[in-house]
Order: sequence, then C-alpha cells, then structure tokens
Amino acid sequence: MTTKRFAIALACSVLAAAVPADGQQRAPRAPSPLMASHDEAVRWAETTLKGLSLEQKVGQMLCEQIRGEYVAEGSPQLDYWLRLVREHGVGGFVLYGGTPHDTARLLNRLQRESKLPLLIAADFEGGPGQQIAGAAEFPPNMALSAIGSEELAYEVGKVGATEGRAIGIHLTYSPVVDIQTQPNNPVLSGRSFGADLDLLGRMAGAYIKGYQENGMLATAKHYPGRGDVELIPGTEFAINRKPADQVEREDLRAF
Repeated sequence: MTTKRFAIALACSVLAAAVPADGQQRAPRAPSPLMASHDEAVRWAETTLKGLSLEQKVGQMLCEQIRGEYVAEGSPQLDYWLRLVREHGVGGFVLYGGTPHDTARLLNRLQRESKLPLLIAADFEGGPGQQIAGAAEFPPNMALSAIGSEELAYEVGKVGATEGRAIGIHLTYSPVVDIQTQPNNPVLSGRSFGADLDLLGRMAGAYIKGYQENGMLATAKHYPGRGDVELIPGTEFAINRKPADQVEREDLRAF
C-alpha cells in the first residue's frame, strides 16, 4: 500500500469512528469527531502517518478477530485484546458474533485504550443479525434480485449501517458481487445477485449506497470473482476455466 493510500485508509477510520457507539462525544484525538470533513481527516491522517515508526505502521495493517460477548475485567481474552491495542498498536478488529450491548461496551473500551482510532469490521452479508444476536437479518442477495427493487436494496444497506454504527462497527464485508452462472456452485449459491450484470450492478450499487450514505463503509467482494468457478478436486481451491477476455467481460465487469 502506498503512503497516500495508507493515509486515506487512516482517514476513513477517523471518519467512521466519528460517533462512538455509546453516543457520548469525547475529546477528539483527530479533527473534531462530529464536524471533521473528509479533507480535514485526510490532512490529520497524513500528518499522523509521518510521525509513525515503521513498527507502528505495520501495527496499523493488522486486524485481529474478536467476539462481542461479555468478557470479565482481567480475563485472559480481554487482556490479550488490550495488549494488542496498547503494546502493538493494531489497526482494528473484525467482529464475529456477540450481543448489541456487550459488543458496544467492548468496542468502546478498546477505542479508549487505542492511541489511534480503531477500524472495526464485520461481515453483514446477511444483515447485522448474521453476527449480532437480535439485530436485523435479510434474505440473500439473489432474493433481492428476484424482487428487483433498488429502493429495497438501499433500505437493506441503510438498516445495516444504522444498526452497525450504533454498535460501533465501521465497515461491512459485503455485498457479494460475484456473478453466478453455475447453479451448482457450492461457494456462492444464493449469496450472489445472479448472472445478469446490469441487474447485479443496479442492486449492488443501491446496497452500497444505502450503507455509505448512512455512515458505514462497504466492501464489494470477492474480487476477482468466485462466482463462475469450480472446486479443484481434493483441495479447497477454486479455478475459473474461462478465457481471459470472457473473465474480463463478465467476472471483472461485476466489480
């Protein structure tokens, strides 16, 4: 990653972490959390980046898994996460599982202990309820394509962003935008928006817009494409046997 891209990623963590999950405004370590513009965040990130050592920059590239369940003070698991933040300066965590209040409490604690804003990610492919007990859950992408409503796809993203940000999450590893032309593909199945690239583009665009217009970052995955592939027998790897120009027209175009 170039220095400029690194600075932009750091700026995104500032903007995404602008409103703490507990709703309490704290003295900012960066530009004012509730008022920072994109340009202000980028300037802060570039200045901050220049002051980081190589070891600190490496730490910012690390993302550890975390569970948003209750953990007692002094427990080995909490001590491990705090050590990652305090001593190693990790850039963030990816959340798998938890409950709303316990997750928010834990993430707020880690944010307070971190010298730089942490970027918290989760996989909301099936909605926030895929990770957070009691949160909203949605049907797979292929169901959204079957309905064909961009407004509904936008609402899915909006609800995911609203609930995710309330808990303290800034980035979702969704939506899946791989094309799906093989009905027996065990990798994707209904997770894809389908094989119609125009429909896929409209639905994925509305989904992403719903997230990003409501304060949460989104990810189009799984580049360069896992839809039109088959498993290599005896392995966990997949292969796309189409000619390169067809991959360009279909699989890559989806992104």
